[in-house]
Amino acid sequence: MKVDIEQLAEVFPLVVKIAKVLKANLVVERVENAKDLLEVSRHMV
Repeated sequence: MKVDIEQLAEVFPLVVKIAKVLKANLVVERVENAKDLLEVSRHMV
């Protein structure tokens, strides 16, 4: 399987963009989870 450098150059930024979006979503989820945990711990005290 031969990969053209030009094709790769076109696809790579897209891959990076997708990865950034996925990473951002994960961070947001973690933040949301942290908020939920804080709420729960506050109610328990």
